[in-house]
Amino acid sequence: SSVRKASGPLFLHLVPSGWFDQSKALMGRLHVDLFLPLVDQTGRTVSPTKVRQSGEALEQALAHRTPYKIFAGMLLPALTRSVEKFARGQACADLARVACAVERYRLANGSYPETLEALAPRFLAKLPHDVIIGQPLKYRRLDDGRFALYSVGWDEKDDGGLVALTSKGNADWSKGDWTWRYPAK
Repeated sequence: SSVRKASGPLFLHLVPSGWFDQSKALMGRLHVDLFLPLVDQTGRTVSPTKVRQSGEALEQALAHRTPYKIFAGMLLPALTRSVEKFARGQACADLARVACAVERYRLANGSYPETLEALAPRFLAKLPHDVIIGQPLKYRRLDDGRFALYSVGWDEKDDGGLVALTSKGNADWSKGDWTWRYPAK
C-alpha cells in the first residue's frame, strides 16, 4: 500500500523534467497552430473540413513517437472531438432560441411565420446563423401544422432536415442535419 502511494510520485521524479517542459511546449504550439484556427470567433462559425484537416495534421505531428509526445498524444486528440461537441451545443442552443421565437410568433399571430426574418426584432433581437456554414438556419412550415428548423450539421450538406440514425436508432451527429424536433417524437 505505501509502496503504491510512493510509486506515482517516484515515477514522476524519475522522468527527466525536460520531457515535461518539451511536452508543454509542444502542446502549446500544436494548440495555437491546429486548434485556435478551428473556430472563427468573429464570423461565429466552425469548419468541419478544417477540423478534419487539423486531426490529420495532429496525427502527423505525433506520428514519430518521442518521450515528450506522450502527453500530447493522450490529451490533444480529445480537443479535436471537443470542437464538434461545442459546435453542436451552440447549434442546439441557437435552434432552441429560434424555435421559442417561432412559437411566440405563432401564439401572437395564430400561425407560424413564413420566414425566420419575420421574427426580428419583435420576437428575437437578431437571428443566429448556422454555425457550420455561416448562412441562415434552414426553416420551412410543414403541411401538418408543424415546422422544420435545422442546421446542415457536421457533414456540411443540407439533407432537408433529415436526421441520420445509427444502427441502434440514435441520432448520428456526424451525418445528416441537426434538427429541432417540435413536438419531439
